[in-house]
Amino acid sequence: MPNLITPIDNTKPMYQGDQLMVVENYLDKSECDYWIKFADESMGVKALVGSAKPSGVVKNESNEAFVADRINLFSEPDVKKNAIKLYSDIYGNIVPAHYGTDIEWFEIPHILRYKQGGNYHFHADAEAWDQDSNSWVRGIDRDYSCLTYLNSEYTGGALTFPYLNLRLHPCEGLLVAFPSDHRFLHSAEQTLSGVRYVMTTWGAAKGTMRVMPRPPALIVRL
Repeated sequence: MPNLITPIDNTKPMYQGDQLMVVENYLDKSECDYWIKFADESMGVKALVGSAKPSGVVKNESNEAFVADRINLFSEPDVKKNAIKLYSDIYGNIVPAHYGTDIEWFEIPHILRYKQGGNYHFHADAEAWDQDSNSWVRGIDRDYSCLTYLNSEYTGGALTFPYLNLRLHPCEGLLVAFPSDHRFLHSAEQTLSGVRYVMTTWGAAKGTMRVMPRPPALIVRL
C-alpha cells in the first residue's frame, strides 16, 4: 500500500496544499458496504461533464474526458435521507470547522463508479479557463468539493492535484475536501483493475460570489 499522499514529481508546487482536508476512516466498512450495495443494485448512467454558460445555465454533456457511471441517490427515499444526513454533518460541521466558513447549501450527492479504464481528466469544479480573458472564470456556484471513498479493492485511480504537486491514493472510508477553484485542479487517474467507488458533491459557502441565477434544483440548505 503506497503512502496516502506522495509528490507527483520533483517540481515546485504552484500553490500550497494546506487547504486540502484529508480524514482517514471517516466512514467505517459497514457504511461503505451499504453505499456500494446500493450502487451495485442500480443501473447508473454515463457520467456527464457539466459546463456553465455565460447565462448561468449549466450544460451537461458526454465527454471522453470523463469515463464513469453515475448513480443518483435521490430516487429511493431512505437512500436519499441517509445521503443527506451524511453530508449535512460533513458540510454542517466538518467543513466549517476546517475552513472557518459556514455552508449555505450543498448539492445532493451521487456515487461515481469507475470500472477498469475509467478516469476523469484534469478539471476545476467551479472554474474554467477562458481564452478571451486569459484567466480562470467562475462558472458554477461551488466553493468546497467533497469526496468520500468507498473501497480499496482496485489499482490506479489516484486523485492528482498538478498545481499542488500532490498525488493522493484513496482508500476505503477516506474523506477528502478542498476548495473548488482552479488552485485545486485535479484528475481521477485511470482505474487499472477492479472497480472504484466514490461519493461526491459540492457546497456553496455563505457570502461568496454567485454567478448563477438560482441554485441547482437538487440542493440541501443548511
